[in-house]
Amino acid sequence: MTVLSTWLLLDFDEGLPKRLYQWGDQPDPFRLFDETELAGYSAQSPLLVRAEHNPRLLRAFNDEPDDWPGLLLVTPHPTALLLLHLRHILIIRFAGQRKGVLRYYSPRTASYFFSAQSGELATWFGPIQQLSWHGGTWRDEAEDTLGFHTMTNPEAPDWRPEANRQAFHIGSEHAEALQRQQAERFLYQWWSKNPVPSFNQAWNWLEEGRRFGLVSSEALNNYLDARCAHPDSNLPADPPPTNEMERLEYLTTHLWQSVKDKERYS
Repeated sequence: MTVLSTWLLLDFDEGLPKRLYQWGDQPDPFRLFDETELAGYSAQSPLLVRAEHNPRLLRAFNDEPDDWPGLLLVTPHPTALLLLHLRHILIIRFAGQRKGVLRYYSPRTASYFFSAQSGELATWFGPIQQLSWHGGTWRDEAEDTLGFHTMTNPEAPDWRPEANRQAFHIGSEHAEALQRQQAERFLYQWWSKNPVPSFNQAWNWLEEGRRFGLVSSEALNNYLDARCAHPDSNLPADPPPTNEMERLEYLTTHLWQSVKDKERYS
């Protein structure tokens, strides 16, 4: 009979080590960044803790998840293999030679990355048979729909580490999910300060700005401000192919003029 073990992978904050020893019975945490390219940042590493050895900590994670951001992992594999995989997927490669750190242990990132409809998920899960977290996307935050999420990987019992481990490459669906995370984070920061009808409406305005060729944070912020001030204005045809700030000026002038024209003929 396969024996399953349950683990908490907790995102770092300054008070985490102290709270672990207050709530845990046998915390003995593993630092995720140890023995990786991030070993120099080990003092700020997420911590992996055996959940069944720390029932009070597990209850706290379930009852007050906002105080314990991270992941709940279930695996049929030994600790050493779980750690090997969790450390392996920390460093990822994008198109070309670009490398980055995948903060999959963050509930926010998990809500985008592990929810992407990709045939590669079993590869990313590796020895993890069940993965749970509390949280959601930036859109979920705006719409007050944060909650618990659980995903399963039926291929976990048959998983074996590759003999020649290479850095994981991000596929198109996962890349799009991470790009959406960045875009929704940017929009949430703007939306939380502006009384627009809904986050979805604000997202539509952001997409408009992008279609018009606006890419910088400054230009998109200004376009969102203009759309918020003139939500019912007609949109122009594609603006002329000038530089970004001239394009923005053309768009905001058009929105303002559209309102004036409606007032004139109403």
